[in-house]
Amino acid sequence: MTDQPVLSLRGVRREFDTPRGRISAVAGVDLDVRPGSVVCLVGESGCGKTTTARVAAGLTAPSEGAVLFRGRDVAAMDKRERAEFRRSVQYIHQDPYASLNPVRTV
Repeated sequence: MTDQPVLSLRGVRREFDTPRGRISAVAGVDLDVRPGSVVCLVGESGCGKTTTARVAAGLTAPSEGAVLFRGRDVAAMDKRERAEFRRSVQYIHQDPYASLNPVRTV
C-alpha cells in the first residue's frame, strides 16, 4: 500500500459574496487523506467544516488553492476522471442519523 495521499487540499480558500461584502468561509486549508484512513472535521458551528468538505468532494470550487485526487488537480480533470473522482470521494453530513443508512456498514 502506498503512503501517497488519495486526496489533498493545498492552500484552499473559499470566499462568498454577500450583501455585506465578501466573506472568507475557509482560509488556507492544507489536508491529506491517505489510503485506508478516515478524516473527521470537527469544530463549532460556522467554522467551515461543511464548506471544506464540499470543496474536498468537488461540489464547490475553491476560490484559491487546489484539490488533488491521486495527485491530479480536480479542476483539470476530463469527464472520465471526474466521474471516477465522484465515485471515490464523499462526505457524511454533521447529522449522521439523517445521512447514514443503518443497514449498511461504514
